[in-house]
Amino acid sequence: HGQTIRHRAEYQHPFSLQIGDPSIIAEKTQIKTIADFRRMDIAAGGQGAPLAPAFHQAVLRTERQNRIILNLGGIANITVLAQDPKVEVTGFDTGPANALLDAWFTLHHPKAAHRFDKNSDFANQGVVQSELLTLFLGDDYFTLAPPKSTGKEYFNLDWLQHNLNQCQQQYSAADIQRTLLQLTVNTIADAIKAASVQFSPNSPVSVLCCGGGMHNKLLLTLLQQRLAQANKKVSVGQTNDVGIDGDYLEAMTFAWLAKQRVEMLPGNLPSVTGASRPKILGAEYLP
Repeated sequence: HGQTIRHRAEYQHPFSLQIGDPSIIAEKTQIKTIADFRRMDIAAGGQGAPLAPAFHQAVLRTERQNRIILNLGGIANITVLAQDPKVEVTGFDTGPANALLDAWFTLHHPKAAHRFDKNSDFANQGVVQSELLTLFLGDDYFTLAPPKSTGKEYFNLDWLQHNLNQCQQQYSAADIQRTLLQLTVNTIADAIKAASVQFSPNSPVSVLCCGGGMHNKLLLTLLQQRLAQANKKVSVGQTNDVGIDGDYLEAMTFAWLAKQRVEMLPGNLPSVTGASRPKILGAEYLP
């Protein structure tokens, strides 16, 4: 997959750039290497992201329940898997998950053992500042209709500082951390509630989390509480609960996408990315 350093699917001439040279990997390992998964989808008019929903559909969809897969990486994205097999899979990036939380924590704790707010200790020292939260939620990205995708090149410390500069008062670093956590919770919950309209009213929904943020107990507790306000039958857990280790789900996704490329099968879902048609993704690099 490589490390994404620029993803600009919304540009007039869209592009996505990953570093990590597959030619070197193929030569050093003497193993066939598959890379460059996003650009073919973009060439077909898609966002090139998120790509995980195709894998989620393959391994996590079931006719026994409605499921929403929530990936909590730097950016949060959801995959909506209706139990009715006739309903198309949808999914999109909801906004920041850990990106702003980690960056703000690290800025104020440069010598900490971890580059993240372990056990939400820093966030728990603060309180949600409603004026600041409203300002954050006013970003146009949150009201864009899917398909849509974003990244840390947008939601970063520059974005945060720009918003802080608009405020009439100053807030403590801990209050900002807690408010950023609430931003993650609210935007994810709002996206899930909007996506859930395709389900029968008040039908059970299982939100299964994966990625590093699934270990943030405060985030998951707050998300459960907020979602339950709209549907008492919603549950928030982890993909681990159904046999898929959430810490490895993204690695598994790209291994599956590589398998699709080797077998000359499509790897994207046009209903998710907005591409004009299913496409075979990736390129082969031979040793």
